[in-house]
Amino acid sequence: MSGIKNYIMNLEESHNSKDISEISIKDMICSGCISSCDNKDHNIFDEFFEYGITGKCDFCKYEDEETTSIENILKVIQNYFEKSYQAAEMCLGINGDVEYRGQGEEYEEILEDLLVCDDGLKLFIKENINIDNSVTYELISDANERYEQEIEEYYSYINGLGYSKIKTYFDANIDLVKDFVNSLQKDNTFYNLGLRMSFSQIISIMEKYFFDSFNHCLFSNIDNNYLLEKYFKIFKKNNKDKLNYVDLFLTYRNINKKIKEELYKTSFHNIDNIKKMISVIEIESDNIKTLDNNNINKMGTYVDKRHNFVHRVEYNKNNILVTTNKDEINDLIKCTEDLISEADKIMKNYLSDPRI
Repeated sequence: MSGIKNYIMNLEESHNSKDISEISIKDMICSGCISSCDNKDHNIFDEFFEYGITGKCDFCKYEDEETTSIENILKVIQNYFEKSYQAAEMCLGINGDVEYRGQGEEYEEILEDLLVCDDGLKLFIKENINIDNSVTYELISDANERYEQEIEEYYSYINGLGYSKIKTYFDANIDLVKDFVNSLQKDNTFYNLGLRMSFSQIISIMEKYFFDSFNHCLFSNIDNNYLLEKYFKIFKKNNKDKLNYVDLFLTYRNINKKIKEELYKTSFHNIDNIKKMISVIEIESDNIKTLDNNNINKMGTYVDKRHNFVHRVEYNKNNILVTTNKDEINDLIKCTEDLISEADKIMKNYLSDPRI
């Protein structure tokens, strides 16, 4: 950390402290007058000053130093920040306030810890850097580590839960929606809002069932090569990647983790994804039929309508009002229950197969 040592020497022997009003982006600065110490004890300016200009530093008495402009310093910090940090994930706290899942910090606090330089210069950098100050930030590496832990916790939970509880959870939530829809009265101010919320919730309950049941089925015995082969044939049949032997070995060694990450990001209100996963776990049987095409196509229409309620506040892409009513919601419930009833038989048949 020679930059920091030089900086300390400059403070003691030669540093000319500047007020923020005296600093310009065209000012030249040397490595002894600005340094940094990130979370890995790395000076982000080290390599940059190797290509600096030999000249006079505007912040100390030395003239034959490797220098660069404050404008370039701002660019280095900006680039480092964008590559290393992301907006901290937000969630609602118990009292309804916005909270942050990660260790979110204001960007000024991050720069305060990162930069080793004169206070006036540090303040100038904070005020002239192009970083959104409306959110807090966390290290991307911390967020990735938390995400991987979240995936492992989910799969530990879903494998311990068992398929029967996944189906019971679906039934219980559909019954709640039925009761809520039946309780809605037309003279209520929130009648139409209640209908839209119920419509959307039914699709979400279906998505939750497929997400949990597919993941449980696939990872109830993830070391089963028969199952992995089916998964890759269906989901990766158009994959153009060409792997060398080293890549092939690394992919195989981390295959469980890779599939978990892919499935964890998969949306199961996407009808095509439901069809594909049913194909993965479907076991040929004289007694078990695959999903009914008419039923699943109707569900696809309902999913599109749900997008209008959730993402466009009851308007479609052509800005035309989209509405629903109790009869349509009851039909959606029946369609959902019929679809899950078919899927339930396929899931149970799959889990009872000796090859699994």
